[in-house]
Amino acid sequence: MHWKPFPAERGGAEWDSLLAGAYDDNPFQSSAWANYKRRMGWQPQRWIAEGNGNRILCAVQLLRRPLPLGRSLLWAPGGPVINFPESADEDWGDILSAGLKEIGQAHRAAYVRFYLLQSSSERAIQGLSRFCRPPRRRLGSGATVQLDLSLSMEQLQTGMDKKHRYLVRRLEENGFRWEWGTSESLISDLGRLHAEMSYAKRTLAVDRGDLQRLASAFRENAPTLVGYVGDEAVTACLVLLKGQSAFYWRAATARKGREISAAYAMIPQLFKLLSSRGVRRFDFGGILPGTPSAAGINHFKQGFGGKTVVYLGEWEWSNSSWIRWGVNAWVASRRRW
Repeated sequence: MHWKPFPAERGGAEWDSLLAGAYDDNPFQSSAWANYKRRMGWQPQRWIAEGNGNRILCAVQLLRRPLPLGRSLLWAPGGPVINFPESADEDWGDILSAGLKEIGQAHRAAYVRFYLLQSSSERAIQGLSRFCRPPRRRLGSGATVQLDLSLSMEQLQTGMDKKHRYLVRRLEENGFRWEWGTSESLISDLGRLHAEMSYAKRTLAVDRGDLQRLASAFRENAPTLVGYVGDEAVTACLVLLKGQSAFYWRAATARKGREISAAYAMIPQLFKLLSSRGVRRFDFGGILPGTPSAAGINHFKQGFGGKTVVYLGEWEWSNSSWIRWGVNAWVASRRRW
């Protein structure tokens, strides 16, 4: 097994095609995500690990940010991607530790963080623990709900809990008008709804310009769904697509929408639209099992059925405890990169 840089001249389309062979392929390791983050000062760096016969065992797209004295910080959301067909029996501790050492030296890394979107297992945790540790302050929740959209809508509704089934059926008669696509007007409606919801809940609203930049980078792979009552937008969401997978990225429901539980009507509509595009795996985004303050969002997402998955999640490495402390303090204050 050996690690090597993925040649820049092969381009983003070829990188995306390579990742498409892995079950854990995801939007955050895509060329679109790299283009989105490049506008914020991050420099994408791509590496692959090959086994005998040039078999792809692992691939990772890291985002590099320069630090003083020629050092750098490396961040790999959604990576490394490790579930390639040829890599099922590999020792991830050895592969990732070898890659971290080589990639870190190549980029003079002072700090490395990555976020693995694979189901947690004792063996994988033991392997990862040989060379890195979970960060004190995380950027993601570390858990999600995944649904199989190859099932029929009838099967998906059967998997919902009783309250969700009741609301979905009742809301089908509510006369919502649904708009689906990548137009600026739909993204603008989502931004307005998120600002209204955030003001009511005293949370940080998503930056509308950032939503537009994300949509511009992903193009047709960042569709927005908006539900209207009459001409008024009441609920909306934006999803990120990569291959047969979809990730629920941003969502918001206005006060009027919350009064009629409009988001419960939106999710089945979203499932139908995604299924028609060939999406087979749906990731509902962050949940916090066992956390009282997240009980509402946990109930909403888990009630649609699906499987609760705890990720391997975030891990970090640094040869300096001061740098590690500084990065975690920054994450605690910003909760984003």
